[in-house]
Amino acid sequence: MRLVAAVRARVTTADSRMAEIGRLTVVPDHQGRRLGTRLLAAIEEQLPATVATLRLFTGEHSAGNCAYTPGSATGKSCRQLTPAGYRLVHLIKDRQGSG
Repeated sequence: MRLVAAVRARVTTADSRMAEIGRLTVVPDHQGRRLGTRLLAAIEEQLPATVATLRLFTGEHSAGNCAYTPGSATGKSCRQLTPAGYRLVHLIKDRQGSG
């Protein structure tokens, strides 16, 4: 058995209407099979109905990820400098039917 994809999500403590999605990963030989898209949809289904906004983040050098716009994402919201010296690109998705 082999783990080929994973995702992590958490509802932020500062704003319970926002969830952060991170560590969405698919091993290289399984990319392009919509596993990431399906994982994102599955994790969204598991979030509380009160979550209205999803914030996804990726590294600035991940060109494919930066070009990806999930569902009704509004686009890149910001680039955040990390202590390691690279930036994270944040993508925002407004969730339908929340609240």
